[in-house]
Amino acid sequence: MSDSAAVSAAVGLPAASVPVAARGPASKASVSLDPMRSLEWRAIARGFESRREEPSYWVPAVDIEGEVPLELVGTVFRNGPGLSEVFGQRLKHPIDGDGIIAAITFLPVTDARGKKKIHFRERFVRSEHHVKEKEARKFLFRGQMGTQATSWLRDSLTTARDLLTGSLTPLQYRNPSNTNVFYWGGKLLSCYETGLPHVLDPRTLETLGLDDLGGALTHGTMAAHFRYDSRRDVLVVISLRPGLRKGSALSIMEFDKNWKMLQKQVHRIPHLAYAHDFLLTEHFYVFHITPFVKVTKELVYEIATGVSSPGEQMKYYPDLPSRMVAIPRAMEQHTQLRFWDVPPCHIFHFGTSRVNYAPGAAPSATSVQSIEFSAVCLPKGFAMFPTQHGAFLSNCDTAPAHLCYFHLDFTREGSFTDLTVLDDSSCEFPSTHPYRHGLPSRFTWVMANARGQGLPFRDVIKIDEHAALMEAEARQAKAKAASAASKKMKGSGSKSSQSSAKALLSSDPVGAVKAPQCSAPSTEQTAGACTAPPPAMTATRKIWFSHGVVGEPIFIPRQSGPPSAESSCAAPEDEDDGWLFVQCYVPEKHTTDFVILCAREPQKGPLAVIHLKHHVCYGFHGTFTPHVFFDDPVDGTTVREAAPPEMRAKL
Repeated sequence: MSDSAAVSAAVGLPAASVPVAARGPASKASVSLDPMRSLEWRAIARGFESRREEPSYWVPAVDIEGEVPLELVGTVFRNGPGLSEVFGQRLKHPIDGDGIIAAITFLPVTDARGKKKIHFRERFVRSEHHVKEKEARKFLFRGQMGTQATSWLRDSLTTARDLLTGSLTPLQYRNPSNTNVFYWGGKLLSCYETGLPHVLDPRTLETLGLDDLGGALTHGTMAAHFRYDSRRDVLVVISLRPGLRKGSALSIMEFDKNWKMLQKQVHRIPHLAYAHDFLLTEHFYVFHITPFVKVTKELVYEIATGVSSPGEQMKYYPDLPSRMVAIPRAMEQHTQLRFWDVPPCHIFHFGTSRVNYAPGAAPSATSVQSIEFSAVCLPKGFAMFPTQHGAFLSNCDTAPAHLCYFHLDFTREGSFTDLTVLDDSSCEFPSTHPYRHGLPSRFTWVMANARGQGLPFRDVIKIDEHAALMEAEARQAKAKAASAASKKMKGSGSKSSQSSAKALLSSDPVGAVKAPQCSAPSTEQTAGACTAPPPAMTATRKIWFSHGVVGEPIFIPRQSGPPSAESSCAAPEDEDDGWLFVQCYVPEKHTTDFVILCAREPQKGPLAVIHLKHHVCYGFHGTFTPHVFFDDPVDGTTVREAAPPEMRAKL
């Protein structure tokens, strides 16, 4: 599909041109609900309830508490499953639900009382299966997480027939397009990693069709996560197709602003059968080879016959390696892969990264001495089923994830590298400054439970990774000294480095984390109230205790757009200069609030709360773009007429 056929030109409103009187803090919003109260699991689970409408409306000024910063101009796009059942067929897992896109537009105009004009729009992705099921008024296409359109017995008979006849009936999985959504080069793309992305009209959210990016997506898939290189002004996307005979194929592609593909690498890396996210540095891509996804004839047969599904098979396999791989970005070096073994864990999402070069050497792939980075790691006990309490996507109430730190030593390639847990809170969906991929960074914002529970995610934590690492290393040094002293007293010798590494490879450091209990015990009915909340601010983290259940904190830079090479955005002091956009579901009311926090000081509470009169389903991922896509009139006039005069020339 060509760009012109996919999306017509959209109006762009750079936030840099918005006039502001001052940069002082906006007035804070107050929320009456006790953030430390207990919540009922049944009410929490309703956050995944199906959406029946596709509204489009102006948010009434009376429903906006506090003051939305005047500088905040642009659009937040969020994606997530909008259906929990399809014409009476209950979905087995939220990930099987069709994607529904929400667009929250912050206009560069205010009403008569000085309140920001905010528009909300929501619309389902009209995928092929969504349209066909709506026409047939029945569930037709199986889901990757195990929702079956037919019985497993019928699937088994079909597979047996295919084996006897030598033909193969292709599996018809749904492409719910429900995982991420982002705007780049005139296209708004909705993504789901086992299928092609859908192109949407950014003004109306109308689905325009599937897109293979000019033939670049030869595997027929595009992962949900991308990376933006602000130094080169390029977008990096990945595509993975699992394989049995030749192994899985991973493609890494870089595009300019006109969707011209600048380069493409294709790799078949042993045991790399899953890639949801990756790290980008100036000279390398970094991936995790997970021991939680396995491709064998037996497992593929179980999927084909309907006995199991890809989601149900995502669990720890002790015979698989847990490994990091660094792939050079330069095409002339792209076959020179580097590997490190790491403790068993599963990584959906990466955080920040830092690259250390040889002293005095010019930065290059050959002068890299180490890459340090953070990632949210799940323990050995992680599995996609059961979705405990219906409150999230996995069993992370009893197998929670934690933000961890890795150090890949390029001078000891092929060796074992341990991980360091940076924060003991259960967390997921880390957010970082979107223009700093590949630049030295230290802050990560996560949706979390800072109350000693695995679920639900009720808080947003800003983690200072530098400070957290220093604290962790100090604790490790103290524990190591105590252990050495104990061994000396007992007269026992120390283990060899080889046996120590072998023990670490089979260990479960993420699963061993025990967060301090700050809440009353949860029951089958309720998530316990927080009886002894931790400090809202310490040397390593700052916590916002929300009034509901939170989603991914989307970081919105104060700077209006992607920086140039000389931009101040590259300065470390600007890394946390911006806002957090947080979706917060209020279980007792079955409604959703959108909360604006100061990214630098989230513990101070909301700058503004946008109260909706309905719920928005728990989302997965979202992005912000400093553009306004709007043709609708604002108080009887067009956006062009309503915008400040100095901005109109930029429309």
